Amino acid sequence: MMIRKSDVSVMKRKTKRKKRTEYGIEGVRKRMVGAEKLILEGTVLSIDPSCISMTSKPGLAWFKAGELQWTGIIDGISPTAPLEKRLQYIGKYCREEIEEPDVLVIEHIVPGGKFANTIHSTIRATGAFISSFETEHVIMISPLAWQKFIEKHINLGEGSDYMKYQTYKELHKSDELDAKLQGLAILEIAKQNVEN
Repeated sequence: MMIRKSDVSVMKRKTKRKKRTEYGIEGVRKRMVGAEKLILEGTVLSIDPSCISMTSKPGLAWFKAGELQWTGIIDGISPTAPLEKRLQYIGKYCREEIEEPDVLVIEHIVPGGKFANTIHSTIRATGAFISSFETEHVIMISPLAWQKFIEKHINLGEGSDYMKYQTYKELHKSDELDAKLQGLAILEIAKQNVEN
């Protein structure tokens, strides 16, 4: 059987669409069924992954019983250290400095796009994070999915002033802020699951 180039591009589009659905809001909603109580009443660690580079550090946000307890970043090793050393440092830091969460939330990073050269190290960092914890519930979510969800469901402005995520991010950009907002999105999705 011979596969034409046009058939390959159709298969790639279907695979891409499937991944968007799987790690988008509806996919996350389905995967968290049965874990909502744990998300809302237990501990949640939300991670904006990074390999500790010159421009980005892993952002962390810890929630307990639906309330933000703390945010932070992981640093302490030179961003010019070999990637393997930085990944080992991430694993050691997680095992020694962070208690085991009931639920781990982390961005699902897809290879390619305009950051193709740096995305592979971020994917490896994601693996280092996931392997550092033994929690039964790992929720991976697309960055675009949680960002769009935040824009529709969570007020980012002061008081009644609504602010879109991108505007808010420009004013307050930090890796720990992204971890916090990602965690807030997961908490809100869990609440909606319970209510529906």
